[in-house]
Amino acid sequence: MSKLTTYQQKTIFRQDLTNVMLAGSLYMSCKMNQNLTQINSLMNQSVRIQASIDAGIKQLNLQMAELIKIAKFQTLLMQKKQVEEKANKMMRETFFYLHEEIEEVIESEIKPIEKYFHLLTIKSSMLKNDVSTEMVESFADKKMIKDCYKTFSSEMPKLEKKFSKDDKKLAEKLFDIIAVDEESEIHKLSNSQMRLFHKIMNARKKTVELFCKTDPCVLFTAFWSYDYRKDQVKDKNWKVDYPLNERYWMTSRWTLDSFQDSMDITLYDALGKNLGTKTKGDEAYAWKWYLTEFIPRLYKVTDSAFVKKLQKKYFKNWQKQMAFFNGSYSSVVGGHPSEDFISEHKGFFKKAFGMTELDKFKRKKLNFFKDKENIEFANKCKNYILKAFELEEKELDLKAKVLKDDKKIKELKDNINKEKKIIKDLCKKHTWIKSLFQNRV
Repeated sequence: MSKLTTYQQKTIFRQDLTNVMLAGSLYMSCKMNQNLTQINSLMNQSVRIQASIDAGIKQLNLQMAELIKIAKFQTLLMQKKQVEEKANKMMRETFFYLHEEIEEVIESEIKPIEKYFHLLTIKSSMLKNDVSTEMVESFADKKMIKDCYKTFSSEMPKLEKKFSKDDKKLAEKLFDIIAVDEESEIHKLSNSQMRLFHKIMNARKKTVELFCKTDPCVLFTAFWSYDYRKDQVKDKNWKVDYPLNERYWMTSRWTLDSFQDSMDITLYDALGKNLGTKTKGDEAYAWKWYLTEFIPRLYKVTDSAFVKKLQKKYFKNWQKQMAFFNGSYSSVVGGHPSEDFISEHKGFFKKAFGMTELDKFKRKKLNFFKDKENIEFANKCKNYILKAFELEEKELDLKAKVLKDDKKIKELKDNINKEKKIIKDLCKKHTWIKSLFQNRV
């Protein structure tokens, strides 16, 4: 067997490529691509609605005949019907025009290589949007879709055989460009779980730095009931048996005095609940991370002698039974309590004691920050928390992986710029390329 030419090798390689990948680089100048994407979206919507209906049947233990009498499910069934009718109407129109466009391309007087890439564009868009005979019910529509794919299989090899030497060289360059969908790869890397977690960890670091300056009590909450909790997290089954409800872990607010209560969020609220993973943004996930990942590492890097000093200096005064005061107002982070009220009589404290709860709060906060030892404790808490973050990043090899992704993203972006220059030069001689490679023009 004779040695394969470069073009033949690239042709074989191209044939092995997924057309879904090709679709990311090729562009349909007609409206069909948008229609196909919308059809796919409508069908997915129909599936989601049906899943809600099925869940209702299972949950309520009802037959469909009984279920449709319930208003909520009447609405869902109506929505499903409307979505499917819209999708079916669009499918009939789109597949008809797709079939027509394919025929027009084949019958046109344009060069074989131009015909070839026009057909490749249409084919890849159909495959990207999962166009198949299973999408439609009528025999005529099924035949139309089947005929489209038959045409691709029969006509595209014929067109290849008609390529001139220059056409083959041009095809090589175009195959190189569409071999990798750089935009999709960049999107995947930029939105990976690892990169997302890296961003969240950086946000958490900034949050800790901020609280150290403004609300250090929030940092102190990481060491509530330290001795008892340290034994808990050491349990080999902790990652499975951790408390699923916050109230079984957190200190009751009514045990805090008014200053401490004003910091009504805990470190968990700041790092977990308020900085979820976005894609895994549910509180349950954040809670699990806080208890099974963060807390064990925090206790591992923390000096027990420091915690004992913190307990002696600060924690011993927390049980002050300030329920009367603490239950009298709502409060905000960073905090200033809202206007005092007791039995809906505002200004009670001012009238009775000449000092509002807000006045007391401001004075206590000022006195707290005047105590150098308190500030020292706050900074040490901050440093231990940051060390726990660093330990997790090290164990995950987070920075190295992100740097690797950054390098890959830069390479992909550089490749895009190179491809743009190539396409720009090719368009001067082959104007038809411009319409098919819009994302590189």
